[in-house]
Amino acid sequence: MNRRRFLRVLLSFVLVVVLPGSLAAEPVRVLFVGNSYTYFNNLPEQVRQMAASRGIEVEVHRALHGGYSFERHCVEEDGSPGDAWARIAEGGWDVIVMQEMSTGTLWDRRPRFFEYGEKLVGHVRAHEEAEDPARIVLYMTWARRWMPETQPWITQGYSELATELGLEVAPVGLAWERSRVERPDLELFDPDQTHPGPSGSYLGACVFFQVMFDERPVGLPRRMEGKKWQPKDGLPTLVDLSAEDARYFQRLAEEVVGSYDPSEHVGDLGEAPPWRNPPKRPE
Repeated sequence: MNRRRFLRVLLSFVLVVVLPGSLAAEPVRVLFVGNSYTYFNNLPEQVRQMAASRGIEVEVHRALHGGYSFERHCVEEDGSPGDAWARIAEGGWDVIVMQEMSTGTLWDRRPRFFEYGEKLVGHVRAHEEAEDPARIVLYMTWARRWMPETQPWITQGYSELATELGLEVAPVGLAWERSRVERPDLELFDPDQTHPGPSGSYLGACVFFQVMFDERPVGLPRRMEGKKWQPKDGLPTLVDLSAEDARYFQRLAEEVVGSYDPSEHVGDLGEAPPWRNPPKRPE
C-alpha cells in the first residue's frame, strides 16, 4: 500500500470515529491506459464494483482506444501527443494501468514495446510527486486462442519491463493460461478468438483486484451490470457467473498473483513462434 493510499485509509478511520457523517474520504484514482482488451466487458467498471463491495471507493478514468499500442498512446500518427500522454500529465493518480496491444511483445514489434513502455513510465514519473508517485501496474495479456505457444514471450516481455523499471504486474495472461488447461469448459474468449468474453474479463478483474488492493478476491460479486463499451453491445449485464465458476476464477487469481515473481520470467527466449492465421470458423 503506497503512502497516498495509507493516508486515505487513515483519513477514513478518523472521519468515521471522530467526525461521523461530516466528510468523505477521497476515492482511489485509477487511470486505465490500453485498448479493446481492457474495455471489452468494461473491465475497469468490474474492478470498481468489486472494490465497492469491500468498501473501497474507486474513481475510474480511461484512455482506451481500439488497436492502440504503447507507441500510439505516446504519439498519434499525425505526430500529436496521444490521449494517454495528456491524461498522464494531469497528475494526481493513485494507480496507472498500462496495457500494450495484444501482439506488442512479439516479433518485430517487441523493441517498440520496450522503447515506448519506458517513455510512458518516464512521463508518469515526471508528473507525479517524487515522494508519493502513482503505482504503475502493467496489464499482462494472453495469447490468442490459436497461438497458445506465444504466451511465454508475452509473459517475458511484461516481466522484463517490470523488472527493469520497478513496476508492478497484473499477470492476467498467466491466469488465462492456467484456466485454459485446468478448465477448458470455461470460455474465456469472445467469439473472435482474441478479445475477452465476460468470463475472461472477470478473471482479469479478479487479478487486478488482488494486485491493486492486496485483498483476497474470494467472495467478490459474481454478477455485475453496466455499459460494456464494445461496439454494438449495449447490454446491461457485464458478467453473470455461477457461484462455482466465480469461486474458481477468484481462487485462481489469488493463487497466480501470490506465486508470480517477474524476476523468474526474464531472460532470452529466442525468436517467438511465427504468426499463424486463425482457423476458419465453422459455417
